[in-house]
Amino acid sequence: MNAAPHPFEFFIVCPIGFEEIQHQELITTASELNLNVLESKKLKGGIEVQTNDRHFVTIIPYLKVATRVLLRLTSFKVRDFPKLYNKVKKFNWGPYLYRADQIDILVTLRKSRLIHSGRAKDSIEKAIGEWLKGNPRKKISDSAAIQKIYFHIEEDLCQVSIDLCGSPLYQRENKNQGAIAPIRENLASGLIQWTLSKLNIDQASTSTEPEKKLTFIDPMCGSGTFIFEAARLKTPNTNKNLSAHYIPATKVEFQKVCQNTSRNIFSEFIGIDQNQFFSDKRLELENVSFISKSYKKVIQDLPKNAVFVFNPPYGKRIKIIGERVDFYQNVIGDMASMDAKAIGMIVPDEVPLKIKMNNYQQEVLRFKNGGLAVKFILLIKNEPAT
Repeated sequence: MNAAPHPFEFFIVCPIGFEEIQHQELITTASELNLNVLESKKLKGGIEVQTNDRHFVTIIPYLKVATRVLLRLTSFKVRDFPKLYNKVKKFNWGPYLYRADQIDILVTLRKSRLIHSGRAKDSIEKAIGEWLKGNPRKKISDSAAIQKIYFHIEEDLCQVSIDLCGSPLYQRENKNQGAIAPIRENLASGLIQWTLSKLNIDQASTSTEPEKKLTFIDPMCGSGTFIFEAARLKTPNTNKNLSAHYIPATKVEFQKVCQNTSRNIFSEFIGIDQNQFFSDKRLELENVSFISKSYKKVIQDLPKNAVFVFNPPYGKRIKIIGERVDFYQNVIGDMASMDAKAIGMIVPDEVPLKIKMNNYQQEVLRFKNGGLAVKFILLIKNEPAT
């Protein structure tokens, strides 16, 4: 990306309810990578970022909460379909298009005079097709991601953005097999980061300092998503086949990225599940112990003062014996008996779970997991005053 007379503008898409978590990850990661952020603004479903740093795209492999990252290309007034066609046709797509086919045009309309999104999409596709006739693209690898271009038309203003990611960022390329009811990877990473922030743990810290050693435990780990995300929290996802690797304006930046700056905030990871969905992950992760038993059979052998984060059954796809409220209360009691430093558990929002523990403070984060309204209940142990 060459220096521009105006700042580059990006939009980092994240799950609704995770905007503050995403914003904190952005600021922390940009600082660690020495990337300059001029301005950042939290909006529903994402973070708007302005920067004059042409290397900013190299942050993408480090973002664990984001769904995708968009680069704003241009905006213009449009009131009819012929003008939309002409504006799109005259735009210089050279720095951004690497494909002549498999270009996915996504159109949203809001309070626009152009009331037919299908017709708008058709005008845009024809305009880009005409531009490509005079500006053929070079042959591209078959593995290159499909390009996505977003046209958001609100009232008379059309904002054009290009996707830098290809497949969603929560689709980790190094993921193994899944469990029956897994949690999406970016949600898991976001909940871990939120837990660390509530514990006032510096997410730039390392496990090499004895006083900061901390064990992460998922007592119902299923396919191991929480364990994997905790262990790779600061490791860039360098295997991701990003659109930004092929876009002419951004691909040069990735010749320098992906030096492994990984480090562990946690010193040890323990995943427990009586099923064995996670067996393949044993070959991938260091400092991880997987135990193929019910957590109740090993709980007394677990380290004290650990961080427990887990996604228990909701009683739908995976059945629960007895009442859900009683089940969740018993699980929390078991974790608290180990003098846990923190206990984070996802439960359906409809469950009227009331937790009163004198030595723990409670925080709640609501969001949707697979379309289901849920809440992440986080209990933080009260530390004695020093």
